[in-house]
Amino acid sequence: MKVLFLDFDGVLNSHHSILFNKSQLKTKPKAGCATSPNEADLQWMLDHIDERLAWNLKFVTEKCLDLKFVISSTWRKMYSLDRFTEVFRQLGFRDNLILGVTPLVVPAQEPGAGEYVPRIAHINAWRKDNQFMWSDCVILDDHSVAPNCEGTKWLPEEPEWVERFVQTDQRDGFTYARAWDVLDLLMGHDGWKAPIIMM
Repeated sequence: MKVLFLDFDGVLNSHHSILFNKSQLKTKPKAGCATSPNEADLQWMLDHIDERLAWNLKFVTEKCLDLKFVISSTWRKMYSLDRFTEVFRQLGFRDNLILGVTPLVVPAQEPGAGEYVPRIAHINAWRKDNQFMWSDCVILDDHSVAPNCEGTKWLPEEPEWVERFVQTDQRDGFTYARAWDVLDLLMGHDGWKAPIIMM
């Protein structure tokens, strides 16, 4: 099994998609209203995901059939696994893709009061608790997951995590080119066939 630690903002949406959505809402308001808090959550989540960027992620899951998602995004603080499952279902992903979410608190290393705990610490805690090797993991995020962490207790002991990190540009999100970068890490060069481009 392979694991993708998945961020949302700057990955499944982008500056471009947010600006496009704002312009669409001004010119053509959406019809209908949510009838429950659950429906409102789902609508908000779907409104903040660019379907074109989600298609690139779905492409990865269709190539790497043993891939599972672990949500590392701050969205995990607001939404349940059921909401994430339903969002991916509505976007056309296969069932049972979500393995879990990274912990909100990293108990193994108690932070001081007000101390910033980088995302890599949450990711590494989940990975260790679930006994995954870094070679079976990819981190997908638009920001550094370990800012200003050099020489601190928060960095994983194994340096290979750096090679398992695919960073998107928040202006563009998870592009098709980055999808191939993820596949390369998940499956290796021999695990997939690159598309033939005729010029």
